[in-house]
Amino acid sequence: MKTLFNIIFILLLSSLFSASYGQLDIKKYAGKKYRKLYKAVAKDSNFVSCRILSSKPNRVTGVELFFKDGKHYSINFTAPKLNDAYTCESPEIRGMRIYVIHYYDGDNYIEGYYKRKDEQDPTLIKPDIQKVDEPESPNY
Repeated sequence: MKTLFNIIFILLLSSLFSASYGQLDIKKYAGKKYRKLYKAVAKDSNFVSCRILSSKPNRVTGVELFFKDGKHYSINFTAPKLNDAYTCESPEIRGMRIYVIHYYDGDNYIEGYYKRKDEQDPTLIKPDIQKVDEPESPNY
């Protein structure tokens, strides 16, 4: 009976730990090198995949990180790198400094932070999007 209780207790603790570890504190990574964020993401059991963001061919501007629960993060760097053959794990990408980091839950934008060199604390970016009802289309 005691071993059954111990097993249930361990399973409960492990599920609570993985659930609470699933969301990153993005504020502390704004302005830091991507390497620190990458190390935290690599330890997260909910992490699924990542992809490189590029605005033009052969110009990497950031990465996007995807998690099992539909959450994802969009990270933009302070300066682009000139080789889109890089992956999210490339040492050149891990050495980049994070300028803006956005947090999404599914398709909903939750919050973001950016940090300039001269600022002490990261600046919060809150969503300011108003939902607009589409007009009804006429029936012809």
